[in-house]
Order: sequence, then C-alpha cells, then structure tokens
Amino acid sequence: EIEKVKAEQATRKNVLLAYEQPLSEHLALSSWYTHKAFEDKTSQDTLSTQAVDQSRVGLSKFDKVELQLDSDYFDEHLITFGVVGYSSSLNQQQITRSSRQQANIDELNGTQRRENIEFYLQDDYFISDNLELLPGVRVQHDSDFGAHAAPKFNLMYRPDALSEIDGKIRSGIGAGYRVPTLKERHYLFDHSALGYMIIGNPDLLPESSISLQLGAEVHPSRDLMLDINLFHNEISDLIDTAYSEQASNAQGLIIFNYSNVNKAMTQGVDLSGSYQWLDAWQQSWQTNLSYSFLNSEDKATGKQLTRRPAHLVKAKLNYHLAAINTDFSLYGNYQTKEYLDAANLRQSPAYSTFDFKVNYFVTPQTRLFIGADNFTNTVRDVPSTGQDFRPEVGRFIYLGLRIEG
Repeated sequence: EIEKVKAEQATRKNVLLAYEQPLSEHLALSSWYTHKAFEDKTSQDTLSTQAVDQSRVGLSKFDKVELQLDSDYFDEHLITFGVVGYSSSLNQQQITRSSRQQANIDELNGTQRRENIEFYLQDDYFISDNLELLPGVRVQHDSDFGAHAAPKFNLMYRPDALSEIDGKIRSGIGAGYRVPTLKERHYLFDHSALGYMIIGNPDLLPESSISLQLGAEVHPSRDLMLDINLFHNEISDLIDTAYSEQASNAQGLIIFNYSNVNKAMTQGVDLSGSYQWLDAWQQSWQTNLSYSFLNSEDKATGKQLTRRPAHLVKAKLNYHLAAINTDFSLYGNYQTKEYLDAANLRQSPAYSTFDFKVNYFVTPQTRLFIGADNFTNTVRDVPSTGQDFRPEVGRFIYLGLRIEG
C-alpha cells in the first residue's frame, strides 16, 4: 500500500466599503463596494517520491459596486432606484510531476470572466395607515446570458382587529432569476482530501422561478414577538448539485456535478419568535427561536431535491450582566438529514452544533470577546467517505478586540 498525503489550503480576502450621504431634503444616496478573493490550493503527495506529484491552484475574484437613491419627495411614496455592477474572474491551474517531467495544465483554457449590470426600481406606497403596497422590478444584463426582467409585488396590511397586538399580514408574488456563477460553470472543487470533488458544468442555464408568500407578525406584549411565513416556489432549470455514480466509479472518488433540474418545487413554513425579560436581579435575558420546514421535489421524478434538509432549528439565548457590562450568548443549530443524489439513495446525517461567546464592552465602541464555536466538537467521519457534510472543523476557540469608529 502506497502512502499518500492529500492537503488543502483555502485563503479568503474580503473588503467592504460603504458611504451614505443626504443629497437634499428628500433625496439620499447610499453606495457600497465589495471585493472578494478566494484562492484554493490542493496537493497530493506520494511519500515514497521526492516531489509533490500533483497540485492544483484555483483563484476567483469578485467585485461589486452598488449605488442607491431613496426619495420621499412624493407624499405617501418612498421611491428607491439603484444600479449594481458586477465583475468576476476565475482561473485554475494543475501541475503534475513525475520522476521524468512536469506538466502544467490550464484547466479552464485561460481566465474565465463575467460581467453583469442590474437596475432596480421600487415604490413603497403607503395607501393608508393600514395598507402598504410595494411593487418593484429588477432588470439585468449578463455578458454571457443577455437581458432579463424580474417583477415583484408585495403587500402589508395592519387590520384594526389586530391593532392591540400590533398585528401585520404580509403577502407577495414575484419572479426570481439567477445566472450560474463562474464557479458553478467551470470550477473543479478539489476536496479529495475530504473524499470528494465538485465539478462545474459549462452548459448550465439560468434558473427562473415564481414565488408566492403569505405571512403574519404579532406582538402580544412589548417583550414578545411571533412570526409565521408560508412560501411556495415553482422553479425552472434549478441549479443543483448531485452525486454522479458514473464519474465516481471512473475516478474512484465521490464526485458531485452541477446540473439543471428541469422543473422543481419548494414549499414550506418559517416560524420564529423572540422574548426578552428581566430577572429578579434586574438583569436582561433575551431568547430567539426559529424553525423551518421545507418540502422540495424534482417534479420529473417525485424525489426530494439534494442538499435541502426538511427541518432546521436555530436558537439563541443572550444574558446581559449590567454590573460588568458583559453579554453571554449561546447559539444552537440543528438540521435533519439531507439527500446527496437525485435518486435519494445517499444521504448526509442529521447533526447539531452549539457556539458560546462572551462580549465585554469596554466602551460602547470597544469590546473584548472570547468564544468557542462548535464546542461539542461535531465533525464528519474520518476517514471521509465524501457523503458526510457535517462540519469539517471541530471545536474552535478564539478571542479578539473590536473597535468601531
């Protein structure tokens, strides 16, 4: 048996700049710039040889600029107009070595690029104290897929019968549209060190959808909030990832491919609530709890869609100790199993994680913090089978200082 070592090193860089400025009494400007860079280096080293026999380097960059104007010049109307520009690039190189030669392979035939520009317009129309309408439209032009328009229409109603509990009823219908990213179309996610790869698909089509939503929010007391939201989505050409048995057998590794699901449906309910109170020592407590149920279906086969757990629970408990101006926070997450293949024969197990964090506020703008993410050390099986998508990283302890100015 030949011993091999597989390794991966991922480096992420993020920059965000924001600027806001009133231009006049009824007009305000907001602007944002975002830059993201992701470099992924993987290698396979046969220990009996002197050189690393295979390595791969992928680099993706993403830049986004957004300008938004908000105007309340017209009575009962808040009009928002914005323009968004995107630019992204992706390249990937593979180097293979043997005792005799080295081969450099450009796996994407040069750097792949994509540009996109979007315009959006919406009118938040306050018809009365009880009724609010929000129509809008987003138009985009993509360098690879051309132009597309996606309208939406939302409504919020505050019935008098629910005024004592500050009740609100929301409904909406809208069109969705998403162009596949360069990663989804071209990139090879070489996670062989973890037992699997995800291979891009250059033939992916944009996905489009029609979404319906109905929800309600109530405040039975000043300290209690309850919210429910029902949704139903009909999706064409859904961009999905699924296990490929043919490619896995050929490479001796778990392989996932991006593909389009011709017709798909997702529907479900989101429930959330929050409550805050003072204890006998006048210390502040706050708890948040949310639950999501998702029913998904590939309409051609009747099977569930991949990587979409049916049940997801999130909880947070926060305690503020005023005597030392410190917050103690506990976070919990739980999700059920998720299918990995279109036939629903392979699945990643259910799991839960818990995080704990302490924030000490030296001043309102300065805080010291210490925490432990995933302190129960929930991790995927080792050695990896490529079918376990529980966390890669176990217990992570950190401390730091944050200054806001």
